Amino acid sequence: MHLLNQFFSGTLILLCQRCWRHSARNPTYVTIFLLTFSLNKQIPRWRFTMPMIDVYAAADLFPAGTDGQLGHELTMAVLHAEGVATPGPFHLNNTAAFIHRMDPHAVHTAATDSARTVRVQVITPPGALSRDGQKQLVKEATEIVTRISGDPTQSGRTWVLLTEAAEGGWGLAGTAFGRQEFADLAAKAAAARQAK
Repeated sequence: MHLLNQFFSGTLILLCQRCWRHSARNPTYVTIFLLTFSLNKQIPRWRFTMPMIDVYAAADLFPAGTDGQLGHELTMAVLHAEGVATPGPFHLNNTAAFIHRMDPHAVHTAATDSARTVRVQVITPPGALSRDGQKQLVKEATEIVTRISGDPTQSGRTWVLLTEAAEGGWGLAGTAFGRQEFADLAAKAAAARQAK
């Protein structure tokens, strides 16, 4: 676990530094990288899941100062949907969300030029969420967005999109992770635990 924590924490720092530089050029974006790790009880080995959450909304849709609350609640919802009942330090230190506050006139639907819609997109490696997990996450994410927006009608304008990356299409630290790369990482972590 220590080896994994070092690997992912180092990667997280590198990515956050890049995100910070991007944010400095475009202050309307609050960008935080999302990494999570969970134990999938249906597979008898460690399963690494690193979903990313992106929330796109008009800048004035959520009250000022609520980005942290929104990010925290959504990331906890993802962890719970993945089956992580009690997140440990690794989960909590490597779980985050991208919150994109956009110009209110940049959000359009076929009906209006200034739509009050919210798009929550969660991208995961293949098989990270069960069907029950998908249903739970869509329900919880919609409830979170609606409550924090302060508008009880927001649920009808909140889109939650769950997307799985293609096998081998999950890139991190220059590596295209697929089942084999995740298995290799789990074997290294197991060897590190046994060496202690």
